[in-house]
Amino acid sequence: FEQEINKGIRSKVYNVTSGDIYDSALNFLFKEEYSMEKQFDKLLGDPEQTLSNCLQFMMKAKGWKNADTFWDKTLLHRNYFYKINNNQLKGASRETLMAICVGLGLKIRMAEKIFNKAGLKLREHVSPDYVYMLILEFFPRISINDFNNLLIRVGLKPLGTPIKE
Repeated sequence: FEQEINKGIRSKVYNVTSGDIYDSALNFLFKEEYSMEKQFDKLLGDPEQTLSNCLQFMMKAKGWKNADTFWDKTLLHRNYFYKINNNQLKGASRETLMAICVGLGLKIRMAEKIFNKAGLKLREHVSPDYVYMLILEFFPRISINDFNNLLIRVGLKPLGTPIKE
């Protein structure tokens, strides 16, 4: 822990104290993203909010302004972006939801809440859910391409919309 934070600080400051390292860690933990996650968590728990409403909030917070960004982050067809923004995302598959969670850079706890909001549950002892959860737990904010490469390496189908040839 100390080495990782210390690396970032040393590049800018030479006389680093333990206090500086811990202050830096706390600043990282409680920056704006924490506030955004709290709001997102509240929306997910509100029965009046649809899954689409919740995803719209997080996509806006992450700066996803168009379908191209959505595609780049999730490898899902652009139509999903429009379904979310038109509050029409219903019956999304586990793979679609996980691609969105990965694209949004969500931690496992938030991904589980998204699945719950969709009426699904991540199954921690059943593949591929187990592998999805393991990757998100140890590599939060992993890119969709890196996530997919890990899936392929363990013999699982990558996430995203298949390209028709």
